[in-house]
Amino acid sequence: MAEWLTPGVVMTDVERANAKAGQRYRLAGGWARPLKDAELASFAPPLLVIYGGESVVSEPVAARRRLAGLLPRAEVEVYPGTGHGVRGQIPDQVTARIVEFLARHDAG
Repeated sequence: MAEWLTPGVVMTDVERANAKAGQRYRLAGGWARPLKDAELASFAPPLLVIYGGESVVSEPVAARRRLAGLLPRAEVEVYPGTGHGVRGQIPDQVTARIVEFLARHDAG
């Protein structure tokens, strides 16, 4: 499943063991649900959204379009050629983007 979600990223033995141990875990509150438009539009803090362009879990183009309509100040970054685990595929790029975003919005 990991290869399907994030092609090209090979799990270490420790990551594989952790994933296997987590297979029996069940969320008490269930899975997260998508926010309704009004809920999303009410979001006030600065928002950075990062997607892998080839994610099999989300639809980056549709999400970008939705966010542009509901939260025009949100920053949406789509990394082409990456899957759902984009941070694992291109950690330096993703980390740099997050650090840059945080530096611009740091209140302290």
